[in-house]
Parts: sequence; C-alpha cells; structure tokens
Amino acid sequence: MHKSKWQQILVIIAVSMIAGSSSYADKIIRIRGGTWLDWEDEKGRLWYSGQKTDQAWGGYIDKRPTIVKPNADAGQGILSKEAQKLVQDAGYDLEMMKQGSGLGERMNEAIKYKVNIGGSENKFDVRKFDVNLIIAEYWSGKGRAFGINIAGKDVVLRFVGPKKNQAMIATFKNNKISQGKISMEIHLLRLEGQRPIFMGLEIYPSGTDTDLRLVEVQNKLTTTWGQIKSNH
Repeated sequence: MHKSKWQQILVIIAVSMIAGSSSYADKIIRIRGGTWLDWEDEKGRLWYSGQKTDQAWGGYIDKRPTIVKPNADAGQGILSKEAQKLVQDAGYDLEMMKQGSGLGERMNEAIKYKVNIGGSENKFDVRKFDVNLIIAEYWSGKGRAFGINIAGKDVVLRFVGPKKNQAMIATFKNNKISQGKISMEIHLLRLEGQRPIFMGLEIYPSGTDTDLRLVEVQNKLTTTWGQIKSNH
C-alpha cells in the first residue's frame, strides 16, 4: 500500500512535468485581427486578440495595429456569395470577416507580431511552421499589395490580396525555426504606399493534422487559396 502511494505520487509528478514542458509549439496559435478581446468561433476554437502585446502566446510588437471596419453607409462590408462560400467551406466564421487589423497612417512600415512557439530540447533542431493569412477586402478594387516576412525571411516580396468584396486564405509553408529560438515573428510590410490588413492568422507546426484545412476544398480552390512554399 505504501509503495502504491509513492508510485501514484511519482506518476503525478511525471504528468506535471510533461504538462509544464508543453509549449505553444505543439498547438495552433490563432490570432484574430480587429478585436480587443479573445474570441471563440462556432467550432469552439480560441482566437487571441490581435490588439494585445506581451501575452503568453506572444502579441504585436513595435506599435499596436489599427482596427479597420467597413463603412456600411458607403455600401461596404458585404462579401460576394462566392467569397462567403470560400470562407465557410474553409471552416471559418463569416463573423471574423467583418473587421480586421491594419497598418495605421502614423505607424511604421509594418504590422508586426511575435509568436511564442516554445523551445526545443536540441538547440540545433530545425522546426518548420506553416502560417495561414486570412483576408477580406472591402476597400481596394484591385487588391492591396504588401510584403510578407516570416521568421526573418521575405517569403513574398509582393503579395497581392483579394479584390474588393472578395476573401483569400493564403498558406505560407515550411518556415524554418532553428538554433533554439523560442519565438518567430510575422511582418506584413507596407508596399507601394498601400497598407496591409488581415482578419486572421494561424500558426502551426508543418504537417499538423488539424481541422483548420479541408483538403478536398483546398484542392478545388487552388486559384483563391494560395499555398506558398517558404523553404528557407
């Protein structure tokens, strides 16, 4: 009986150590633009507020992004039926498309986020992460252009977002994190006088089997769901 009690204690200690060593590297980090509060979608998934900094998961760095909302009085804020279907088929709520985070006029040249991915036991271990960028456009007719830098590398020098009243989910794959780094940065860069925006960001280990990507839908929507390999 005495031995059994000690075995139970050791099991509890072991479980506690495992729980304590788990990190955001093993999770999907979801960031919703344009909201002050963390938010839960219809599937019960937690989205962290993109208006916060210095959180356990990370947060914006440099300056806080501006909240951008369409002007209903000007006829803005209505996605096309095609765009609505794209968003819903991809597993996202239309509610999330109603506002986002943008680069303010007085901000520096980029929206910047730091995401805490946790450490690795081997500081020379190379890990790869995918990033989903979710955008709805209500202002720019041609689609705004901006640069995208992930983990210190320019993954796209000139990214063109969706046209007015359209939506886009772009996936940037295999972003490498090495040498014991415990965080990665995502920068959306001002380009050609245009200011980047986003409605959502998702960061997760490459190869993760999650419900955030629907393979059948993804294969059918190759022209609107961009998959960009970042093998750097």
